[in-house]
Amino acid sequence: YTWLEYQFMTFALAVTMCLGLGLTEIAMNRFQLLPLIFSGMMSVRGRRIFCYDLDITDGRDGKIIRSRCKVLVRVAVLVILSYLWQFCVLESVTLTSELGDVKDYCSREFDCFVSKLHFDTLFTRDITPVDCRLDYVDASVAELKDQYSAPITNCIRFVTPNAPEWLKNA
Repeated sequence: YTWLEYQFMTFALAVTMCLGLGLTEIAMNRFQLLPLIFSGMMSVRGRRIFCYDLDITDGRDGKIIRSRCKVLVRVAVLVILSYLWQFCVLESVTLTSELGDVKDYCSREFDCFVSKLHFDTLFTRDITPVDCRLDYVDASVAELKDQYSAPITNCIRFVTPNAPEWLKNA
């Protein structure tokens, strides 16, 4: 795969996260989810929400407590989606030291890309793919060491579909 295809997959992650947050917001506004999510802390009694037996249905303090609980739910959704993406869809590793580890990742079927560690790389997209064929990896790494003085290497691969691994991470 090319760098652009991996960037497209990262964009798909961003869209998935936005949709997940949007659905979470709709669900939290439409239904009383906070007492379900924070069951030991919040309860609903007679159309009133209580947090440790303190009525937080109305008032400034209640609004602050509810809004902070919603922030915790949003952060949890983002962390969960990121974790599932990393271990079930697209695995990535960033190496900031020597290029010697690239051979190890190439042998594990990662696609590796090298660029210089500089802010301009975001705009110039000066990213060089590493030839990960086993006979060319050493020559490719040696050539890249000469080209880049402070390299940053991104190694990316799609996670092989494996139901036991997904269940372990889910």
